[in-house]
Formats: sequence, C-alpha cells, structure tokens
Amino acid sequence: MIEMKFLFITDTHFRSNSPRSRRDDFQMSMVSKMNEIGDIISKEKIDYVLHGGDLFDRPDIPFKTASLFSKILLSYKVPIYIISGNHDSYGQNPVTIDRSILGLLASLNIVNLIDYNTVLLKEENLTVQLYGTPYRYDLDRNPLNYSFERVKDADFCIQMAHGFILRKPFLQGIDYTLVEDLKDSNADILFSGHYHSGFEKVKINKTLFYNPGSLARMSNSKTEQNRNPKVVLVEVLKLNNTVKYTIQDIYLKSAKPGEEVISRSIVDQNKMRMENLIYFKQAIHENLDLSKYNIFSILNDISPKKGFDASLISDARTRILEAAEEIGEHNV
Repeated sequence: MIEMKFLFITDTHFRSNSPRSRRDDFQMSMVSKMNEIGDIISKEKIDYVLHGGDLFDRPDIPFKTASLFSKILLSYKVPIYIISGNHDSYGQNPVTIDRSILGLLASLNIVNLIDYNTVLLKEENLTVQLYGTPYRYDLDRNPLNYSFERVKDADFCIQMAHGFILRKPFLQGIDYTLVEDLKDSNADILFSGHYHSGFEKVKINKTLFYNPGSLARMSNSKTEQNRNPKVVLVEVLKLNNTVKYTIQDIYLKSAKPGEEVISRSIVDQNKMRMENLIYFKQAIHENLDLSKYNIFSILNDISPKKGFDASLISDARTRILEAAEEIGEHNV
C-alpha cells in the first residue's frame, strides 16, 4: 500500500497587531496555533501542508512579523503549497504577488505558490495532482473561472480555491459561486477558503467540497464566537491500483473559546449600526423601487467616481458582510 498525507489550513491572516474584535494578543494566539500544527505534522507524519490563501492580512506585512511566522513554517520541514488570497496581493490581483511578502516567501522557497498551475506529487506509482485557483476580483462572476484540466495520469486530484464558494445563496448584490455550479469539477476534493465561517462537507458527483473555516477568527459575529478553528487531515491510499482517501477534522486545542478572545462590546456596536442600516434600507424600499439595487451596487457605483482605493472598498464590503451575518440579514 502507498499513501500520502496532506494537512489543509486556510486564512491565517498573520498580522503584527490585534483586530478590534479581539481582546487577546492575536499574534501570539496565531503563534500558538501554528506551533500546534507543527506538532500535528510530526505526530501524523504529514507529507505536505496545503494552505488555501490569505497567509497574511496584507501584502506588505512588516518584516518582523513575516520573519516570525516564516521561521515557524520552516520548522515544519515538509513542503508547503499555497495559493494567494485577496489579502496577499495588491488590488486583489494575483499578478502583483511578486512584490508582496508572500511572493518573497515563495522566492525563498519557504512556501510553494501554485496560482493557476498544476503540481504533480509522486510516491512510487501514486500520483496526486494539486491545482491552485487564487483570488481575483472577478473570480466568482463565472463558475468557469474555477475550471482546470485534470492530468491524465493523476490518480487523485486536490484543488484549492480562494473564492466565495457557498452551499446556499447568500447576500444579494455580491458575487459568489454555489457548489452546485461546480458539480462537473475535475477535482476529487475542492478545498476553499475566503469565507471564514466555512461550510460542512458536501459531495456532488465525484467531488467533495469543503471549507473548514479560517484558522484566524477575525470578525466579531456570533458565528465566529461559536466556531472552533480546525485543520483537515487527508490521507490518499493506493492498493492494487485502487485509490481511496480518508478525511478528518482536527480541532486545535490551543484555540481559546470564542467568548474569551472576541470582544462582545464591539459585537453589540456593530449589531446596532447594522440594525440602523436595515431600518434605513427598509424606509428607502417603501418609497422607491430599488428591487435591482442594493448596498453593494451602490458601493460599486460610487467608488469609481470618488476614486476610492480598492482595499478600502474590500474592507467596507467585509464589514457589511460581518454585520449582516451577526443579525441574520441575508438580503442587504
């Protein structure tokens, strides 16, 4: 029997300071998690680590922070394959990765970047194909953007995608892709990141779709407060030309309970702001026919005219999503 073991993680968002939503030392919290992952790698004899994007919280993270986490990644002593997320690049454009900190780590062979390309991993007569779909601003406007060609001789295929892939419809006016839209995928497993809350495993045709959620709890929603960060262990086995796989969630013991690390006062403030926004929206709808207009289309229309920076617009959209999730509003 031949086997390969993979450990998938996503959305670590390494940064030098703590988000407003956190009451603890966020950087030290992530150091503890990454060190625990190192222990898992050793205990489970992992062959490859897979990262679903947003390694860093911004493309120009301070060198001191980059150095801290680079040393931890190097301590794993196994190859790390990663795709770029929207926070890893400038203007949410993977073409800019070469001048980002993630690009620097790739050039130093600390991580292996697989944006829009295939890597073949071989162990005797077992061949596993990895394919990476990085984030870009128009990724979820067409399901075909996730398409790729499966290598003929690949026994098994894992795709990583940093896109807004969901199991059910979400907010009106924002691009997303349903797993049903990807039912003809060439992957055996499609791991996605980007959507921090994640979603449960679902198999459609031959493809297992899974987003285990972000390793970092960045927002202050109830969902994040109740969510336990985890990593995913995948074991691919080949015996007598038959290929099988197992998949297992491993919850991180170093991740403290949400109520200890997420600030409730910020949650309540955001909830009140979002409720006021909803009331305002309802008042507009009562007086105007805006069935085809929503807060995101307003944001998209205004930003080019005002020349707002892309990162500012991205941050605004993120904050709206987090607040909407907190009060259960799914038609903003």
